[in-house]
Amino acid sequence: MVQDLIWPGAHWLNAGFLRNDWKEPQRPAPFFRREFEWEGGCRAVVSFCGIGYGELWLNGAKVEDAVLDPPPSHYDRRVGYRDYDITALLRPGKNTFGVTLGNGLYNPQTRETWHFDKVAWADYPKFLLRLLSDGNLLVA
Repeated sequence: MVQDLIWPGAHWLNAGFLRNDWKEPQRPAPFFRREFEWEGGCRAVVSFCGIGYGELWLNGAKVEDAVLDPPPSHYDRRVGYRDYDITALLRPGKNTFGVTLGNGLYNPQTRETWHFDKVAWADYPKFLLRLLSDGNLLVA
């Protein structure tokens, strides 16, 4: 299980479920939503880490057309994250982030895949998100 936080003061967010047992029915993909205000006129960069898989949405549109992102890793050693310059996607005033999470290899649902049901790091999908606008933290 991932223990180290990528950014100081960050906390992993998930749907509050414990890890699925591969013998139980799968749970639906969780969706998260967060509104925030942006004054405009400055560069905005969002850092996003979704494990297993994560999709980041802004104002109803996917931030990038990538699928199955981030690539799987040894989650007990490291996790990947992506930075997106979203300045052009923001509008002054109220904006909304959406995040959809999927299991990927972080929460395997079958035991037939290289015994992933026995890995120590498996857990329900989670994510971190941080939005900086001209170096100021807007969303964490």
